[in-house]
Amino acid sequence: MENIRVRFREESFYTYTGKSLIAINPMKPVAELYDRAHILKYNSIQELCDIHLEDPHIYAAGETAFRQMIQTQSPQSVIVSGESGAGKTVTSRYLLQYFTIVAALAKEREDAEHESSATSLINSRPATPPQQLQQQQQQQPPTAMMRHHSSVHALHERKGEMEAKIIVSNTLLEAFGNATTLSATVATGVASKKPQVRQNTPAEDVKEMAATRKAFKDLGVPEKVQSDVFQVLAAILHLGQIDINQLVAKRVDETADNNSLAVAAQLLGVEPSKLAHMLKHRRITARGEVFYSPTSCEEAAGLRDSFAKALYLALFLWVVDQVNFCTSADSHRNYIGILDIYGFECFAENDLEQLCINYANEKLQQQSVGHIFKEEQLLYEREGIAWSFVEYADNSPCLDLLEGPGGVISLLNEQSSLKRAADPEAFTTRLYQEHAADAQFGQLKAGPSTCQFTVKHYAMDVTYSTGAFIGKNLDDINTEFVELVQSSPIEFVHHLFEQPDLVHSLHLGNDTPSRGRKGPSTVMSRFKSSLNDLMDMLNSTTPHYIRCIKPNYEQSGYLSSSATTVQPEATLQKLGHKPSLPSIITTAAPVRRRGGGRATGDATEPNSTLASKFDYEEFVDAYWPIYGEAVLDESMDLRVACKKICACIPGESSPDNVQEGMTMLFLRSNEMYALDHLLHQAITRAAVTIQSWWRAINIRIMIGRWRKAVVVLQRHVRMVIARNRYQREKSACLVLQTRWRGHRARRLYIEQRNAAVAIQSNYKALTARHSYLLRRTAVIVIQTRIRGVQARRAYLALLERRVECAVFLQAHIRDWLEVVRERNAVNEQIAQLQLTIALLQ
Repeated sequence: MENIRVRFREESFYTYTGKSLIAINPMKPVAELYDRAHILKYNSIQELCDIHLEDPHIYAAGETAFRQMIQTQSPQSVIVSGESGAGKTVTSRYLLQYFTIVAALAKEREDAEHESSATSLINSRPATPPQQLQQQQQQQPPTAMMRHHSSVHALHERKGEMEAKIIVSNTLLEAFGNATTLSATVATGVASKKPQVRQNTPAEDVKEMAATRKAFKDLGVPEKVQSDVFQVLAAILHLGQIDINQLVAKRVDETADNNSLAVAAQLLGVEPSKLAHMLKHRRITARGEVFYSPTSCEEAAGLRDSFAKALYLALFLWVVDQVNFCTSADSHRNYIGILDIYGFECFAENDLEQLCINYANEKLQQQSVGHIFKEEQLLYEREGIAWSFVEYADNSPCLDLLEGPGGVISLLNEQSSLKRAADPEAFTTRLYQEHAADAQFGQLKAGPSTCQFTVKHYAMDVTYSTGAFIGKNLDDINTEFVELVQSSPIEFVHHLFEQPDLVHSLHLGNDTPSRGRKGPSTVMSRFKSSLNDLMDMLNSTTPHYIRCIKPNYEQSGYLSSSATTVQPEATLQKLGHKPSLPSIITTAAPVRRRGGGRATGDATEPNSTLASKFDYEEFVDAYWPIYGEAVLDESMDLRVACKKICACIPGESSPDNVQEGMTMLFLRSNEMYALDHLLHQAITRAAVTIQSWWRAINIRIMIGRWRKAVVVLQRHVRMVIARNRYQREKSACLVLQTRWRGHRARRLYIEQRNAAVAIQSNYKALTARHSYLLRRTAVIVIQTRIRGVQARRAYLALLERRVECAVFLQAHIRDWLEVVRERNAVNEQIAQLQLTIALLQ
């Protein structure tokens, strides 16, 4: 305890307790402890036995698991345990980051050879169900797969969870943007419920939301689908804010002020009236007829919570499927499973969810105890090793009480299958009757009428209230809600309940069981089955334990002004919840002040574990280089060979530190470290020798290759010289031929040119004479034509003159004749006038 306190004050938050690692939550960001330099520091360690020489760290635990997976070709598991807020999720996140980077580095090294926070702020969110991330390594880029090992879908209804809702709401506001209509819809009716808690979005939540959206984008989830995801999450928050008393007391059309119901319906794309009707009435099917029975406030609240849980589980499984689709591999032969489990819970009032969580812790406690104590001590007894047996708390009776025949789970499922109203008192009475003599079962003095019973868990006694046990155990979603969601016009919401894993996790059947069925599928039965699957998987792996602890009740960090930042009573209580405290007593290296320092406990203490064990033949095969090939002689007894090898350990060693069993050899951690160091030195010397010989052989081979290369080079040089000379001669011949052909062509051209000139001269003279004669003939013709034209023009002019004269004479004659006619006419008129006058006289 003092060691943990001192290391915490020195900002060393990790401490070994044998094979387990204790991680104290620093209660503040210390990102510098998890940078790439620290990853390379632990990944660059040459030998696995040298990891303990470095400071304790989650990367050391991760490197141990990774090396063991590679060396043994067997699956490993890292079990991260602790209470809510102790830093389990952050530790798992850093482990996954470490495995991803280390696996990528290993792949890069392999390709190159072929070519040539444990930190967490106050955790106000409910504890998450057990999830296991399988980091796979199979000579390929690193992959991961997430498995969901719980059927207790969102059973966690904690006191004071309003703060978590407000934090999520503010985070959603940041995600959607303050200017959007949906952001106002999300915030309506949530942030006003509890004004004394923080209302502003913390910087860490904003960063987490940005990282979440970036992760969605990297997984190929479109922005529209992201908005649908956050929209469904907002609808779940508003479902939790529905005023059930108001809804049941009034008619649907009178609940306009019940804004959360309308907003939730709007976000899901369904009609508010239908959602309200399903909350106010329960559908009952009997003899083929359907009846609707009004619900009480408690029943309506149960229906609302069941619907909200189913929506959340559907959304959660959708996210898991999306992640696995993008990151998982086809084969899982070698993997490292990271298990982030529940912390033990005990509140003032404990319900079915606490029973499930503590039941899971009991199973994991049994697994760890069996791994650390039972198997180890049974092996010592079978091999005849001198061993002082350790008294440890075996929780098998508690598990028999919970899961055995006639146990709590069996009786609860039996009561849940009865076709009558739930009777918590009858269930409690059955428990009192069946387990009255059970030492792990505690009865209250008031009797079964209190509807309470006590279970003596390995960590502490917990009193459970059975009032809601049966109702929560039959936490099956009403098929009306599924039909309502599937009628939504929003495509994402419409297909949300069609996931195969969801159909298996939820009991999507009739509202009431038929007579032919043994009973409904209960939460506890599904949880037990899922938990057994998880334990089978863990039992098939080599476990590595990390225990996360909050240092004090005030949750103050190492820079707090409190004088006792690590409170002994708080830390010891957390240590007592897991096998960490017993392992301090029973392991060879109890608590190291520094990763490479000597153990503060006495390694020769009789109750110290013989940490390593080998078959004699396996030990000789593994460590014979320390002594030499002499121990490989078939005539030598294997035990004698093992003694000779162990005799090489430097310094004085107690006989108890190396013990011979019937078929196996057992060694303590210090001797194992010394042997590993000697083996590393022997292998190094052998490797140097092999490298020297190999380099010499390589040089000889290289010299021979060089000689052959010189001969080949000379041959090629001579060939190139001869080829160049041939090319030069060939070029000279081509030049001579070209010049001769040019001379001959020029002479022929001159002769042809002179002949052409002579021909052209004679042709031109002939052409000129012929042209002269043609021109002369043409001139004579032209002259003749001109003289004819001139004569015709003169004749025409004379002819025109004759016509003009004739016309002139004709005109004068006509004028004379006209004068004569006029004179005669006048004379006639005169004569007529004279006649007329004469007659008148």
